[in-house]
Amino acid sequence: MAKKTTTDGNTTVTEDPTKKTEATPKVSDAIAGIAKKTLANYPNLKEVHVTSDGTAFGNHGDAKNHARTLKDTNVVTIKRDK
Repeated sequence: MAKKTTTDGNTTVTEDPTKKTEATPKVSDAIAGIAKKTLANYPNLKEVHVTSDGTAFGNHGDAKNHARTLKDTNVVTIKRDK
């Protein structure tokens, strides 16, 4: 097992590098709310792409281009429930 220390130097996390786990990414309530409202307003959209500043896009490329102008360049994609 490998030990890893966080940047603040106070917390030690022990991980097994041979064990692969798939964590389900958590979406903030704010991002989920924006996506839900956008999907409700645009019933033909199958998914919505939300940038860290809360801007929603129907096109992933547009979202990525906008995200490049932000400090946090992450784009969260939320698909419509079937």
